[in-house]
Amino acid sequence: MRMLALFKKEYIQFFRNSAMVGLLIFAFFINVWMSGSGGSELKNYAVAVYNIDGTEVSQKLVDKIGPPYFKLDRMLYSDKEVDKVLTEGEISVVLIIPKDFSKNLADGRTAKLQLVMDGTRSNYTTTAMSYLETIIQMYSQEINPPEAGGPKVPSVEIQTMYWYNPNLEGSYRSGISELLIMITLLSVMLPASTMVQEKEIGTIEQLSVTPVSSYEIMLAKIIPMTTLILVCTVLSLYIVIIGILNTPIVGNIPFFLLVTVIHVFSSAGIGLTISTIARSMAETIMFSLIVVTPLLFLSGNITPIIAMNPVVQYLTYIFPLRWYIEISLAIIFKGAGPNDLIKQIIILLVLGLILFFYSASKFRDSLEKAK
Repeated sequence: MRMLALFKKEYIQFFRNSAMVGLLIFAFFINVWMSGSGGSELKNYAVAVYNIDGTEVSQKLVDKIGPPYFKLDRMLYSDKEVDKVLTEGEISVVLIIPKDFSKNLADGRTAKLQLVMDGTRSNYTTTAMSYLETIIQMYSQEINPPEAGGPKVPSVEIQTMYWYNPNLEGSYRSGISELLIMITLLSVMLPASTMVQEKEIGTIEQLSVTPVSSYEIMLAKIIPMTTLILVCTVLSLYIVIIGILNTPIVGNIPFFLLVTVIHVFSSAGIGLTISTIARSMAETIMFSLIVVTPLLFLSGNITPIIAMNPVVQYLTYIFPLRWYIEISLAIIFKGAGPNDLIKQIIILLVLGLILFFYSASKFRDSLEKAK
C-alpha cells in the first residue's frame, strides 16, 4: 500500500508538470516523426545544369535528370552563375556539359562531363554523385550499345541483395534510432528531474522522514517513469513508426519492450545518480546531456563501431546503450529472437544490474545525508 501511494504521488506530480508532459509528447511523437521523415535517401534533390554543348544529344541527358531522385531546379548559362549558386548555397550539385560533348561522342572519343559539388554537404552530395553517375552510365549504354555480332567479351555479373531493407529506405533506420535515443535520454532525465524537483520544493526532507526505505523511494521514482516511457514507446511505434512512416516491424514487439525495460532501469539509475549531484533543473539537464552525449557517440548509432579506433571499439563494450541499440535493431528489422541475442542480452543485463545497484547505493547515501 505504501508503494501504491508513492506511485500515485509520482504520477500526479508528473502530470501537473506541463513542461515534462510536453517534453514526453515532443520526444516520442514529433521528434521521432521529424527524424524518420528526413531520411538520407535522395528524393527530388535539386540539381542545376550548365549545358554548354546545347545540342539535342546533350539535352537527352539533361532530360534524364528528374524524379524521383532529382529535380532539375534550373539551367545555368555562365561560369559566374555556377559560382553564384554554389557560393550562396542555393544549389549543392551542378552538372556541366562541355562544348564538344556531342561531337566527341559522334567521333567515338571519350566525352567528358563535370560534376561540381558543395563539399560542405558531403553526406548528401556524395549520394547525389553516385546516383548521377548511374544515370550517366545508363545514358552512355543507350547511345552506344554493344555492336551486334561483335566478339563476345567475358564478363562478371554481380547480383546485389539487400536484406532486411530491400529498398534502402533511410527513414526506417532513422525513425527507430531516434526512438531508441529518446528512450535513453528520457530514462535518464525523468527520474533525475522528479528527484531534483523534490529538492527545489522542499519535500525531500519530508520523504526522508517517512516510514519508507531508500530503495522504496528509489523504485517509486523509477517504476512510474518506466511505465510512462513504455506506454509512449508503444504509442510511438504504432502511431509514428508503423502508422505514419510505414516502417515494417518484423520482430516481436513484446520481446523488444522487455529488453527496453532492462535498459530503462539501468538508465534510470544513472538519472538518480545525477539527482544526487544536481541542485536545480538546469543542472539536471546539463549533467544528463554530459552523460548521454558520449553514450550516443559510442553506441554505434552515429558512427559504426567497426569504423572506430580499435581502442574505442573495446571501450564501447562497457556502455549499455551499445548493446541496447544492437539488440533492438536486430529484433525490429531482422526478427531476431532470444536465442539469437542471448549473449547481447546477458551483457546488457549484467551492465544494467551493475549500474542500478551502484546508483542505488549513491542514492541511499544522499537520502541518509538529507536526514
